[in-house]
Amino acid sequence: MKLVIPVMTAGPVAWGWGIRGFCIMRKGTHRFTKKFLRQNGLKVLSDNAQSFIFDSSNVFAWEITSNTLFGYWAEPLSRLPYKKKTFQNPYDHFDSEFFQRQTLILNISHFCTMECVYCCAGGGSYNSPRMNMPLETACRAIDWLRKTKRLTIILFGGEPMCNPDVATEIVRYAIDMGSLRGMEVDFNLNTNGTISLKQFPKLIDLILQSNFEVIVSIDGAAEVQNKNRPLIGRQSSYSIVSKNLVELLKLLGPEKVTAKVTMQWDVRYISSLIDPLLELGVRKVLATPIVKSTNFCENEVNFTHDEYNLMLERDRIFLNWYIDRLIYDPDLRIQPYHKLLSVLYQSLSISQYCLAGIRIFCVYPNGDVYPCHRFSGESEIMLGNLNNDNEIKTFNSQLPVGRYSACEKCFTKHICWGNRCLQQNRVRGQSLFGVNDPLSCVYQKNNLKLLLSAISRVPSKNRERSFAIRPQ
Repeated sequence: MKLVIPVMTAGPVAWGWGIRGFCIMRKGTHRFTKKFLRQNGLKVLSDNAQSFIFDSSNVFAWEITSNTLFGYWAEPLSRLPYKKKTFQNPYDHFDSEFFQRQTLILNISHFCTMECVYCCAGGGSYNSPRMNMPLETACRAIDWLRKTKRLTIILFGGEPMCNPDVATEIVRYAIDMGSLRGMEVDFNLNTNGTISLKQFPKLIDLILQSNFEVIVSIDGAAEVQNKNRPLIGRQSSYSIVSKNLVELLKLLGPEKVTAKVTMQWDVRYISSLIDPLLELGVRKVLATPIVKSTNFCENEVNFTHDEYNLMLERDRIFLNWYIDRLIYDPDLRIQPYHKLLSVLYQSLSISQYCLAGIRIFCVYPNGDVYPCHRFSGESEIMLGNLNNDNEIKTFNSQLPVGRYSACEKCFTKHICWGNRCLQQNRVRGQSLFGVNDPLSCVYQKNNLKLLLSAISRVPSKNRERSFAIRPQ
């Protein structure tokens, strides 16, 4: 027996807020009339043989199970219950929690031990003099952001473990400051894995007692790793990096260690990219796509229509591979895909407004401050020097409300993760706060369909475990 609920100024009990039209509910299944969809701004999306209803205002989705003359039958795809959200442009609320976390990227060493074929950092030096960051400079950088409530410190390079003593003391200093000021501090160490952390027991102890993530860059199987990420002199690197990665997993546990892989345009070899890492005991993987050129920092990033289609196909292949494994291994975490899937399943907002120069800053070994590491070396974008300047500039004053007004009517506006990189705007020849790339907008919308299709493939009984971890 069907229960017909006329929805006037109040919706069904599961919704509890004003939606107009008619909706039929039967054993958790909803029927949406086309008038209902139109009046409430719900969007019908299709990906191959699958179709979905998407509420952009509340980041909630239903999978259409049948299409009739009178409307659509659909089952909730997102996590229940369906609640009204108040997602807003975070720039309209500059003092909100969205802006309380500061990120400090410390380039503590401009030396490197590798010659990666896709390096965008000039061999680790960013085309600047090779030097290590003194501890005094690092402490000044942390003191500069001492008033923040939440601070993420990223130890970066070059290879940060070329400066191990300073890395250890930075962590110790930040932990002490956090305790003194009631500040939440977490850490991130980006390493190429060629230097064993086991030889630095003091650093290991600090990592174990703090909120710390070690990211080891390794491109999977030996053949791929040795080709893409050789040691200086083009020597093989896989044996030493894989050995140190296994060592880290034993010392720190799999929750504190992430393997970072770089996806090429052709990901048909994905099994040789990630499966070897899973065999080593890795449980968290960060997959970063290589972009148009081999030197992202110096070349244009204007993608063509065909190149965006290639990127979309790469995402489709990768998502299918991930979901195949997630079905029988629900605790496997492959980022950024797991984060994006979790956002949709949990009906969260993930609008990635670029915070470079606002809440993200990169500090060079000599104290130069840039909006982020992608601007490193661009003197006209430099915000100041911690050792010489009394005041460091920020981009706060350049944040007009509704900067991205063109996005306001887009149905992906609360879950869009593209089109907002200030450095990409610059290399496109636009102003830092330039307009969106229309082709990128199409790519983001099509990617949403891929993500919805991916969630639908996971059995409903497994979705809570697979996607319930709230993204940070």
